[in-house]
Amino acid sequence: RDVRAAGGLAALAQLVAELPELLQRNKDILNEAERMLREEAEADAALRAQFGPRWSRSPSEGLTEAFRANAAKYAQIIDNAVRADHIVQQKFQQHRDNIELLSRSEDEIGAGVPAAPGGGGAE
Repeated sequence: RDVRAAGGLAALAQLVAELPELLQRNKDILNEAERMLREEAEADAALRAQFGPRWSRSPSEGLTEAFRANAAKYAQIIDNAVRADHIVQQKFQQHRDNIELLSRSEDEIGAGVPAAPGGGGAE
């Protein structure tokens, strides 16, 4: 019932199909954040070179250390998600027929389940 209530095979297939798009969106967000951190560091270095000791602001490297550490952490999370998504996709394909069976009515599920040896009677 839970499989049917959740939309059955079609709903699961849709979720699995959305994985690459969601992954790409997360990669794009992380890449943009990393690009902005690089640009800020480059601007800081250029201004430091231009103004020398008169540029008294804190160095970019120290100010953005936590952001860069978080970016590295999220890059690792994305790498782990890629591996997990691959496993989910493999398992979904491997068990697709059984999931499809669970998406059917209870009568169809009963007809699709093989009978136990011995006819089910008490021995």
